[in-house]
Amino acid sequence: MLFSTIPGQEKVKEKLIRTVVDQRNSHAQLFFGLDGGAQMALALAYIQYLMCEDPSDEDSCGHCPSCLQNMKLIHPDVHFSYPFAKTAKSSDKPTSTEYLEDWRSLLLENPYATRMNWLQKLGIENKQAIINVRESDEISRKLQLKSYSGGYKVMIIWLPESLHMSAANKLLKLIEEPQPKTLILLVSNQREAILQTILSRTQGISVPPYNKEAIRGYLEKLHPHHRALDFAVLKAEGSMGHGLEFLKQQPLFAEYSDWFVRLNRAAFKPDVQELLVLAETVGQQVREKQKDFLQFALSLYEATFLMNQEVEQPRLVPLEEAGFKTAGFSKFIEPQVAIKIQSSFERAIFEIGRNAAGKIVLLDTFLQLSKDLRKKP
Repeated sequence: MLFSTIPGQEKVKEKLIRTVVDQRNSHAQLFFGLDGGAQMALALAYIQYLMCEDPSDEDSCGHCPSCLQNMKLIHPDVHFSYPFAKTAKSSDKPTSTEYLEDWRSLLLENPYATRMNWLQKLGIENKQAIINVRESDEISRKLQLKSYSGGYKVMIIWLPESLHMSAANKLLKLIEEPQPKTLILLVSNQREAILQTILSRTQGISVPPYNKEAIRGYLEKLHPHHRALDFAVLKAEGSMGHGLEFLKQQPLFAEYSDWFVRLNRAAFKPDVQELLVLAETVGQQVREKQKDFLQFALSLYEATFLMNQEVEQPRLVPLEEAGFKTAGFSKFIEPQVAIKIQSSFERAIFEIGRNAAGKIVLLDTFLQLSKDLRKKP
């Protein structure tokens, strides 16, 4: 991947290029940022630049044999590991190699892929995907192979926070003392969930969230004149992957919009029976979808709050088409109300993520929303 194809992130790019030019490549590095952020894209561009046969001061050449192999994710000295779970098509004791074609397909289509994108690709949304002990043995085996090109050997471990405790412990010595000309790149969405013993052995590279302008510019190139573009920029919340995913999921987008309209109309009346029905409906979905809807709703409350403060006027087309008066609704999203809604919804997302009963958490959140919206300033 070329650095030039990655929007923004100029400071991180400059830092990575400088380490290659100065030959200060740390053997173990941790790229971390938001789910769907630029960390994987930057890691791929960094490796391509490192292995390029004719690099410039700003980027890899993009046409030497090494670059062409890296751009197709088939360089023999670049290996990948990622969380997985047993599927109907896999062997009884699978390793990541069995899913390599799916992995390449996902990244080539979208270098900002989210964790959920990967689970959906494998059809294991309701399973716990991890990097197990057998996979850690496979990582060690691959890094013991002789370099095909005579240069660097690289292992990119995506989502090291998914490492099973035993697998993580088996990799500690390898991460601390790899063989010469061996790089181990960890690419994380949740740095805080990684074992401290691993963090202490890596050089951290923080990848900042994207601003709205960068996300809008990138999405407009891929999906010009999309009716939900403003919505997608808000929903992204700094994550390019979330913005892309949002535009591709039109049925889901329409469903979430319908739930949001029903929720707020019922909360205003108040219609407790409708809130109960809606909590049941959303609560029947898989946990990731429950959390995704709550994040979706938070994005809309942010948008209407910005309208209230006359900071921004995003076009929320699907809500407008449903007859939901966003401009009028925004008048009720005063600063104190917005703070309470954010706190309530973020708590619900956390509790559902910790396996709390979704229907109960959702109903409690919806009832609290009704109180907050109807409270007179």
